[in-house]
Amino acid sequence: MAPIYLLLLAQNESEREFIESAYVEYHRLMYYQAYLVTHSPEDAEDAVGNALVSLMKKCETLMHFEPIKLRAYFTLAAKHSAISLMRKRQVRQKRSTDFPAEDIGDSGEIDSELLEREGIERIAELIDRLPRKSREVMLMKYFREMTDREIAESLSLSEVSVRSALCRARKTLRDMLSRESAV
Repeated sequence: MAPIYLLLLAQNESEREFIESAYVEYHRLMYYQAYLVTHSPEDAEDAVGNALVSLMKKCETLMHFEPIKLRAYFTLAAKHSAISLMRKRQVRQKRSTDFPAEDIGDSGEIDSELLEREGIERIAELIDRLPRKSREVMLMKYFREMTDREIAESLSLSEVSVRSALCRARKTLRDMLSRESAV
């Protein structure tokens, strides 16, 4: 039997019957296609559910497809839903690793340990050697004490781009310091 949420999405009894029969007939095949992409039973089920919800929006049209075309449509929908699910997960994981907690910091300040060790004058010299965009965001953030939103508006960037630029600039500063101390 089809999940209750699918049956609730149906506009009328013929759509309910159609989706229930399609679910019974194609669920295993959809699951298999999604599993090939996700390699996870839970993710495969999520992908199948997402595919079925999106297919419900086209139910009126799908009801008139030939069985062979309908089978292909349902399996491709599951595969594409699984791909979409995995892409979204990769984006979320990338975002979470782009801004590690120690780089962002709650206070939005340059590492206090770095400042103590190197001194503000030394950090200012290194900031001057950064590429233009990195230098601008660092100066706005730490010397003019502007918020990410203010910096974004000033430079016509998104706040995410500002945070990313700050993260890269801090990493570049650390790398510059470690190269110089190794010499």
